[in-house]
Amino acid sequence: MPAFERGHEARGYVLRFSTMTRRCVFCVLFLLSCTAYAQDNDREAFTVEGTVSAWFLHPSGDVISNGNRIDFRTDLGISSRHTSPFIHVILKPRRKDRIVFETIPYRLEGNAQLTKSFTFNGVTYTIQDRVASEANVNYFFGAYQRDLVSGSMGHAGLQAGVGYLDGDANVKSQTRGLQGSESAKIPFPLIGGEFRVFPDSRGHLNVNADVKGFPLGGYGHYFQTVVNVGVSLGHNLTAQAGYAYVNGDVHEKNNGDGFRLNFRGPVISIQFRDR
Repeated sequence: MPAFERGHEARGYVLRFSTMTRRCVFCVLFLLSCTAYAQDNDREAFTVEGTVSAWFLHPSGDVISNGNRIDFRTDLGISSRHTSPFIHVILKPRRKDRIVFETIPYRLEGNAQLTKSFTFNGVTYTIQDRVASEANVNYFFGAYQRDLVSGSMGHAGLQAGVGYLDGDANVKSQTRGLQGSESAKIPFPLIGGEFRVFPDSRGHLNVNADVKGFPLGGYGHYFQTVVNVGVSLGHNLTAQAGYAYVNGDVHEKNNGDGFRLNFRGPVISIQFRDR
């Protein structure tokens, strides 16, 4: 074969190889960019997520002392409007595994002129008493959640864990100087479910809900739910508005010391995640 023909054929091989290389590089870059875009828009691709909320709740219920139920509002004069912080944290060691922790510190205060008599921790208050009261109840919850579905458009999972109420109440007669206090520390099991859905592909809007509870037999019952609508404020930040409800009658066995809680009201939140 003449030298110029061999040179022409070699140049053809080089051109074909160069064209194929460019195409391969283009395909790889295209796939990487698509993957990066998908990951960037995957709002469930995080390791830590924290939600800090203000709960504008309407509290009602009782303090249970030696079987006696003392009403928050009518007996203790606790206002129907309070604001409590609500903190919720999620750790994700793996895509479908979540460690959940939340806490709500309730701080309730009241002042009332009694219209009926009641006995609180052995101290009897009568209609001649004006009482100042406070109830401090700390709620904690820790759980493991397994997501049955998890993708860029949201997730849904089941959880099982333990709730814990650590509370105390104090009532003081401003008329006679009498004072009584009661405290209770009660752990209890909880099971439930939780989901979040992103209706738009860019993840700017989401709807999420969390529900859990358990019948506690002789120790009462506990039920809690939160529903939110979230709006993205950026890559790592979301603002939420929703509604929360707690119905719990948690006490020691045989209607012993404890609390009956019926709390409800709107909640606003800021949520951040390490994406």
